[in-house]
Amino acid sequence: MIFENLLIEFYLTPNGWVRGKTRSFQKVQVPEVIQPPNTVETFELHIYRSSLFFQQLRHWRRIWKSEKILEHELTKLHHSFPKPDEHFQ
Repeated sequence: MIFENLLIEFYLTPNGWVRGKTRSFQKVQVPEVIQPPNTVETFELHIYRSSLFFQQLRHWRRIWKSEKILEHELTKLHHSFPKPDEHFQ
């Protein structure tokens, strides 16, 4: 039996990160957040642990990128706003 299985969406905007919906075992835990119109990237953070006795695994995956932003601007945003963790509100 799986001990922990979370999937959290995060939106990167020019003003920083916005937390999206959280799913645990495929069920939405918090009200769904609409993607902000100025989003430049959307990521999913997958947190998984098969047992209380095993290490927690974390995997970030970019699921969308705006075609309107240049790579150097994106790099600048990533330096200004590091990826958040699951406690970010």
